[in-house]
This record gives sequence, C-alpha cells and structure tokens, in this order.
Amino acid sequence: MEHIEVRAVEPLQIVHGRVFDDLTVRITAAAADYEVDPAGKIVFGDRTVRPFTEDWTFQRSVGVATLNKPGTLENTCPSCGAPVSLNQIGECRYCKAAVTSGKFDWVVSHIEQDEVAGNGSVGGNPGADIALQIGGAIVGGLLGSLLSGNSGSGNNSSGWK
Repeated sequence: MEHIEVRAVEPLQIVHGRVFDDLTVRITAAAADYEVDPAGKIVFGDRTVRPFTEDWTFQRSVGVATLNKPGTLENTCPSCGAPVSLNQIGECRYCKAAVTSGKFDWVVSHIEQDEVAGNGSVGGNPGADIALQIGGAIVGGLLGSLLSGNSGSGNNSSGWK
C-alpha cells in the first residue's frame, strides 16, 4: 500500500462488557493497494488511490488500565501500567496482579469493510494492511483521547478509562 491517507475516524459504539471492553470506530481513508512480484510487475491491484470506509472494533480485557501515553501497551502491567517486573510466581512487583492472567490492552479484533459505499479495494484488504501500519497510532492516540473524555463526542458516558 502507498499514499495512505486517513480522512476521518468516527466513534460508533462503546461497550463495557463483563469480560471485554469494545470500541468500534468508522475509518474513512484512501490508499493505493497493490502487490508486485520480485521483478516489480504488479500482480494484483493498481497504483490508483481509492477511497474506502471500514468499521474497526478494538477490544481489551475488562479491568486493564489504559495509560495516557502514545503508542500501544509495551512491557507494562495490564493492571497498573507499571513497567513489567515480575516476582517468581508471575505477579507484578508493584500491584501484585497476576500478569500471566491473559488480560490484554487494546487490540484490533474485527475489521468490517463497507462494501455498500464502494470501498474501492482491488484484489486485497486495505484494512488489514493499514491495521498493521497505523493501528498503534490509532490505539495510542484516538482511544486514549476518547476514553479519557477529551474527545468532546459525549459517547463515553460510562466514565471508564
């Protein structure tokens, strides 16, 4: 993919469940999506920049603390956010939470393409590629802003972070 341009990110739904928190956002973007063989010949798609719209659902374990810092959760305790420092039984040295519990911070759990709007994808899935390229920025920036209540959207009435 090249010439990736994210034009809008709109929160659609926030669900605070018993096991997971879910956040669904609509991403409107444009990109040229194609693949080349080792000789440089295009094997599918083309270099035309086309718009597309996708709904991305991000998910995390209930009770995981999302910190107000850029980027994704990296080597931090899912409970208190401290740098990972475990004792002999896998507990965080700071808050004593079990870090081996399987809890996780925000991950992309589902991408749904808006075929009705004519996403322009040719022979590929631009959302899957963009998830790898800009997912960290969206998780760190957008989600932190939305969940801290700084977005002004009014969609976070539950008060959780």
